[in-house]
Amino acid sequence: MLPHPRPLNHANLALLVLAIGVGGQAHAARFDASMSVSPSLTYTDNICASESNKKSDIVGTATPSGRLSVKGSRANLNLSGHMQFNSLTDSQLNKRGCGGSEDSNLKRRQYKPKLRANGAVEVIRNGGLNVRFSARADQNRVNSQLAGDEDPFDRDGNGNNYLRYSVMPSHSRRIQGVGNLTLRYGYDEVINDKNKANDSVREQFNINLKGEKSSRINWGLSARQSEVTYENNSNFAFQRRSTKLESARLNLGYQFGRRFAINGSAGVESNNLPKNRYNDDGLTWQLNLRWTPSRRTSVTVGSGDRFFGKTPRINIRYKRKRSAFSLNYNKKITYDRDIRTSDEGLLTDFGDNTSLLSRSPIIDERVSLGYNWQGSSASVSVNGSVSEQTRTNDGAKGNFKNIGVTFSPRVSSNFNLAFLVNYSDNEPRQRRVLDVLPDNSTQVWSTSVSVGKPINDRMSSSLTYQFIDRTSAQDLGDYQENRIVATLSISL
Repeated sequence: MLPHPRPLNHANLALLVLAIGVGGQAHAARFDASMSVSPSLTYTDNICASESNKKSDIVGTATPSGRLSVKGSRANLNLSGHMQFNSLTDSQLNKRGCGGSEDSNLKRRQYKPKLRANGAVEVIRNGGLNVRFSARADQNRVNSQLAGDEDPFDRDGNGNNYLRYSVMPSHSRRIQGVGNLTLRYGYDEVINDKNKANDSVREQFNINLKGEKSSRINWGLSARQSEVTYENNSNFAFQRRSTKLESARLNLGYQFGRRFAINGSAGVESNNLPKNRYNDDGLTWQLNLRWTPSRRTSVTVGSGDRFFGKTPRINIRYKRKRSAFSLNYNKKITYDRDIRTSDEGLLTDFGDNTSLLSRSPIIDERVSLGYNWQGSSASVSVNGSVSEQTRTNDGAKGNFKNIGVTFSPRVSSNFNLAFLVNYSDNEPRQRRVLDVLPDNSTQVWSTSVSVGKPINDRMSSSLTYQFIDRTSAQDLGDYQENRIVATLSISL
């Protein structure tokens, strides 16, 4: 089952105001909705996902999905997503001699959610009180050494269903002759189904003064305090429970004509991280140069310095009528709660967002690229990322690489054809045990070929072949699997 939310403490008032605001707008709202259901049958030649015990079986799934959009004069709400249910039972696995996980906490779930919600309410007009909110229910992994996003049936019980929601009330007002002042509070909670030690709450306060615009110069002052607190039920003494980050900055920018702009910031920051690794306070700065030779192209390069070191940045965007290219490189401080629950996965149901397990902040140095081309005869999509992560409390490192390619030729108006290849290489090195650094590396190849055919205006069918090849430094992590999936999609 999905995790049940706990009392929201500081968020109670914001949620109450939010509910009143949405309800008050419902009578004048515009609605747009759609629903569908997709039953399917999957044949697999390795139901146990095991290297040594390969047995075939058939699994049925049902995936209801839908979206709902509500828009009023002072409120809006968007809901979308799906929930996949499968027929694979524990008794079915036991009859096939599947070993399963030895961890009693890794109990299987026969469903996998992927649900999203977001919206906003103008409770008091003219910036008096605005409330933004978002929520998501999804699945990630408990243990990175075991199978995860490449397993749609959670056969090892390694899938962790989580709920993440946030509420952000804000107040804005104009200061005559100075600019706009915004006060914002954010409450963000992650509740895990199995990975309870990583249940966490972030509370954040922001003050931002944005100066009145001129033709070329923009300026502002900002201050932020953020605290992330984890549940105190971890068995590991080295895992900290709470981290606080604070900063105050002066932001400046200057526009050199149409093509060039420069912006940056300077200020101070403090934290409560271990003093032997990071200073608790000090100066911080960032400087960026932006070049926009045309509406289709933008290039930003920059660098800076924070308490954890240099913060280089490169961002390139190029877009044409049929193609788009992006390249991004930066180094920032974040948390595993943010990486593992983000919507930045490379491909749908492939390319999970993986991170080191950590309660302390993670320094994430990442390169990501994307390329999409839509032609008259085919479409191509390439997405990839390389992330080097460093855990701040003990310096443990992890390297996570992922690349995915999709190719869809247009062979006929009556058929859809798609090819997919995805590769991931993870080295989640963790804390040393008796001066031994365990080898937890994994590599996964995922390939598929899919053929689809519309039946009528409300129904379509597809047949997909998938091959999974997973290798791991751990004995239980290796397996190869062939799947054939037949799906019928019905619009309701």
